[in-house]
Parts: sequence; structure tokens; C-alpha cells
Amino acid sequence: MSAWIPDWVHRLPLLSPLRDAWPEHAREWPTLPSLQLAMARAGVVNHAGHPVQLTAYSASSAMAYERSVFDLAQLPVRENNWHDFFNVLAWMMFPRAKAALNAAHCLDRGQALSGRRSRRRDKLTLFDESGVIVLTADPALAVLLRGFRWRELFWQRRNAVLSAMRFLPFGHGLCEKALSPYIGMTAQALLLPVSEGCLNGSDSSLRQATDERLAALFTQDVLPEDLLTPLPLLGIPGWHADNAQETFYDNTQYFRAARSGSPAVLAGQSERTHTGRI
Repeated sequence: MSAWIPDWVHRLPLLSPLRDAWPEHAREWPTLPSLQLAMARAGVVNHAGHPVQLTAYSASSAMAYERSVFDLAQLPVRENNWHDFFNVLAWMMFPRAKAALNAAHCLDRGQALSGRRSRRRDKLTLFDESGVIVLTADPALAVLLRGFRWRELFWQRRNAVLSAMRFLPFGHGLCEKALSPYIGMTAQALLLPVSEGCLNGSDSSLRQATDERLAALFTQDVLPEDLLTPLPLLGIPGWHADNAQETFYDNTQYFRAARSGSPAVLAGQSERTHTGRI
């Protein structure tokens, strides 16, 4: 999809938080200079603290792309391209986390030893492309999500999800998919516990605190095995017209049961968390 969509922020609630990074009623594709100005206003820097400059896309490989940001503070961007547009917005929304993620790719010890992309880098790439941050002030909801207990979570605990959970987009590939939502659309969720006060505070303070926590997490040499867990996005209350009916959750091809012994289920049973509570 290459045509500009002025109301893109309304295509799926997942995209709503991005309105803070870019005007939702812009009439045409943003130019690189306009995006650059927005990046500067957001204070986006790479791991070394150098302001990130947008450049025409010329990266020859995934690692060349990462090294361009890490070594030169140059972020390759294709104009009039949704994938790259959402990546720029992700940098503006979560600058510390994106810089830490970029550094993690370039300094990965596992790849240095094996010569191949490590499992750590695989996880980081998956989150960078398809990740959504799930903030919850109710640990019981996290247990249901990790346990793939979708009907209990999205139907029986529907009001609790609406009041005690927030879903923030991170993966730019996922955001691109959200322009045309479809049954089967699944995110890789990273769960973070938060206090009720923080969850109900300002969007900017919540996002900043989340950004700092993600940055700290991505600097770890070993990421938790259960860092990410699948999340069928259109089951979230209000994210699809048909999920106002309980029968929507009968689709077991979409709302799949967990495999016995999977890391997400084991973590959900004990509800351990990785980075504490905001």
C-alpha cells in the first residue's frame, strides 16, 4: 500500500497512540525534511548520543542498515513508504528503546561467536517488526494472556481489560498491517506491569517510563525466554466490530490454545515479570 491515507490513525486503535508523533490529518506523504524536523524536536539520538539523520535508503543488508544508525547516526528511509514511515514514528515514540535495540544488534556477542544471527537478535527483530507493548495494572490479566485464555480475557474480563490494560504499538511492520486489519492479525506482545496511577497518568509520562524500561531490558546480554507471547489483536475489546459477540472467540484458528509446557504458559502460571513495575 503506497497511497497516503489522511485518516490512517483511525484504521485500528493500535495506531491511535501514534497521533502524538505525527499530525493525524496530514493531507499528503511527509517529506524527509519534515520528518527530520520532527525527529529533531523529539530529540532522537543513537546509542552514542549523536542526533539521528534521515537518509535515502541504500542499505545492502539488515546489518548494514543497523551499522548505519550505530556508526554514522544515519537512518535509511524510503520516501512514500508506510513501513519506513512507521519506523520513523517508532523512533520518535520510543527513542531510548530504539537506540538500545539498534546497539544490541551491533554489539551482539552471540553473533560475534557464531557468525550467525543469534536467538537474541531474532527476538529483537521480531519485536521491532511485530511488537506491541502490553501494560497492565492487573497481574491476573497477564496470566490469562500468557495462558492463551482468550475468551476469559477478552470476554469474561472485558471491562477489566478496558480499564487495566494499555496496548502501545512498537513494531513498524505491525503498524503497516494495521492499515488493513484482517482476521489472523497477530502481534508479539511484551508485557510490562504498571501501577494504576501510572496507567491512568498522562500518555507522555507513561510512554517515557515505558521507553526507559525497554531500553534497560534490551541492554541485557540474555533476554528472557518468554519475552514475547502471541496476541491476536482483533480480540481486544472494541478492535473488531464482531468481537462484541461472544461467538467471535469460537474461532480456534485465530484464538489458539497454548501448547503444553510453552515458555509463555509456564511464565503465566507463576506470573513472574522481567523489569519490575513502573
